[in-house]
Amino acid sequence: MSERARHWQYDELPGVDLLRARYVHKTFVRHTHENFVIAAIADGVEVFHHGGGDQYAGPGPWRW
Repeated sequence: MSERARHWQYDELPGVDLLRARYVHKTFVRHTHENFVIAAIADGVEVFHHGGGDQYAGPGPWRW
């Protein structure tokens, strides 16, 4: 499994950055985003820090 990422902008969606990526063992330093981030996870799990603890997100229906 190889990691890959593609970042681009679409003229019909001004101000929106798009990213399609496959990360196998990618770890990001803790950071914030100035604006909203909308993600769709097809496989695996993403871990992010929010509300004082780690949150886990994976494929399937969103659950509180």
